[in-house]
Amino acid sequence: MKSTSTNFNTHLFTGEAAGQIINYRVLKMQDSIFIYIGKKDEEVLNGLAVGLLQPYNEKEAISTCILENKESQDLAQKLTVRLKKPTFISCNLNVDRLIAPIIEKHLIKEINEKPEFF
Repeated sequence: MKSTSTNFNTHLFTGEAAGQIINYRVLKMQDSIFIYIGKKDEEVLNGLAVGLLQPYNEKEAISTCILENKESQDLAQKLTVRLKKPTFISCNLNVDRLIAPIIEKHLIKEINEKPEFF
C-alpha cells in the first residue's frame, strides 16, 4: 500500500482572559484553516462560522454563521482578511466587549510568532 502525506497540521496554544484559561486549537488544511476557541475544561462546539475573501477584493471578507454565534462570525471575517484564506472559527465562550479584544490579541500574537501553523 502506498502511503501519502497529509496536508493537515495541528497546533494548540493557551491564553488567559478574565481569569479563564482559554484553549486555541488550530487545524491548518491545504487551503483553509479551522480555529477552535473555548475554555480549557469545557470544550464544546456551540458556534461555527466561516469567512471567505471577496472574489475581487482581498482586503474584504464575507462571513456567515453555520451554528449561531456572532463572536465566531466576527472573528472569521477579521482572520480571513489577515490570513488570506477561508477561515472556520468556533468561538465557544461568553464574549463581551472586554474579552473579545483579548482573544483577538492572543490569535494575532500567535499568528505573528508562529505563521507556519496558520
